[in-house]
Amino acid sequence: MYKLDIPTLVVQGTNDLQANISDARRLFSAAKKGGIVEIQDMNHVLKVVPRDLGENIKSYNKPDLEISHELVESVSKFIKSNG
Repeated sequence: MYKLDIPTLVVQGTNDLQANISDARRLFSAAKKGGIVEIQDMNHVLKVVPRDLGENIKSYNKPDLEISHELVESVSKFIKSNG
């Protein structure tokens, strides 16, 4: 088994169809140091979408749909504080 001894950021969207917040919390509990961020309305492909299942699925094939701004800010902040 591989082990990392570096800060780890676990990011979870509330509209993720493939993983949920309990999965993210389990990952975070395995990290020795780092952080966890829950992003409202973000799905598995990092886009902010409504709770509507059809719209969520459609977003997987919309490359022009921007990724979550909160994700970008969270990752940037994490890198700056741990770099």
